[in-house]
Formats: sequence, structure tokens, C-alpha cells
Amino acid sequence: MIRTATTAFLFMILTLSFAQENMSKVAVVEKYAVGYNETNKIQFINDAFLYSEGWQHLPQPIFWQKIMALPPDSALVNVAGVRKIVDKVALKNWNKLSDAQKTCYKDSVRIMYGIPDSVSILITAGKKDFYEFKKGNTNH
Repeated sequence: MIRTATTAFLFMILTLSFAQENMSKVAVVEKYAVGYNETNKIQFINDAFLYSEGWQHLPQPIFWQKIMALPPDSALVNVAGVRKIVDKVALKNWNKLSDAQKTCYKDSVRIMYGIPDSVSILITAGKKDFYEFKKGNTNH
């Protein structure tokens, strides 16, 4: 038991030192946001670092890219935490369902994919109308 705890502790220390070493390579970009009554200095992580590390292939960024491209009349049914997409629904039809019908649907998704009851099933509406991609950098 002591050997297992020691191994876990050493693994945690090595992981933390590796994360700190990699974060020191991150170039922070500072921008100023000018508002009506104030100016704020904002720091961002340089996106080139994120792409070089492969963050664009992680489940969360992939999920949010899909949500940002999805029109607001649609929604993705997904597993909380990991954001695994299991279905796509018309939001108008989803909103017509009773709470009991929504619960039944989510329970059927849990059964189909073997998801425990303790894990939430989320319905996330598309946000394409919210984001302005024309102003964004599309070089990546």
C-alpha cells in the first residue's frame, strides 16, 4: 500500500513539473480592450502553442467548434464532461416534449451507450448566430 501511494505521489510530482515546464514555453499575448469608460489589459495564450500541442484534436474543442457552427434551431445531445456527441435534435421538437418525455429520452441514450445514471446527458443548442467568424483568423 505504501509503495502504491509513493508511486502515485512521484507520478503526480513528475506530471506537475512537466506541465510547468511546458507552460513556460507558452507565449502569452497581451491585448488592450477599450470600452466606453475603461481600458482593460487582457492576456491570451498564443494560439500557435495550442495548435502545436494538438489541443484542436481534444474532445472539448471539437465539440465547441461544432456548436459554434450549428444554427440555433438545432442542438447536440452529448455526454457531460467528455462532450461525446450522441445525437442531433431539432430544438423546436425538443422544447415541445414534456419533462417526463425528455427524461425518458435521456434514459434511453444512457442505456444505448452504457452511460451511468450519475453522468448527465446534455442538450446544447447551436450558437452559429452568436459568433462572428468573419473577423476571426482562419489560418489554422
